[in-house]
Amino acid sequence: MSGHRWRHSWDDPFETGLVVVVSEATGCVGPVRDAFDPYARIGVPPHITVLYPFVPPELMSDAVVDEVADVASRVAPFDFELTHLAEFDDEVFYLAPDPAEPFTAITQALWDRFPGHPPYGGRFETVVPHLSVAGVPFGATREKVEDLIASDLPIAAKATGVAIMIEDEDGWTVGPEVPFLRS
Repeated sequence: MSGHRWRHSWDDPFETGLVVVVSEATGCVGPVRDAFDPYARIGVPPHITVLYPFVPPELMSDAVVDEVADVASRVAPFDFELTHLAEFDDEVFYLAPDPAEPFTAITQALWDRFPGHPPYGGRFETVVPHLSVAGVPFGATREKVEDLIASDLPIAAKATGVAIMIEDEDGWTVGPEVPFLRS
């Protein structure tokens, strides 16, 4: 996966995305994200993206949220671990979830429901579930990132729903969160 989109200009259109927020990772990845991921500074929590880009913010409606909720309601909550540090094209460091398959399945189900919004704009043949923690363009090196997080791995977490992230002139906010199937 290459070409990770770092916002270069506020002239770019605002966006939305569907994510699984991973609050369990905040203590471990918070300091490294604060240092090496500008998105952490503009409201993006630790997360695993399941569909991005999504509908433009001006088209976000109760009907769209209801459709996301319908897809999410068919998914059972699941446990996973963030097991190891990996990287995309010597540019982005991320934590890999295990198992990754439930995230891939959620992405596919959402894309099936919203075919006009392929994952990552259709730029990648294979979507790799991941929790981004640092970018090389922002001073990160593997050694720095490993020094900050290696002793905290693996991180146990539970996926319980999908959050709608919405971007505006102030950054990103966690919008409506729709739960997975409740047992």
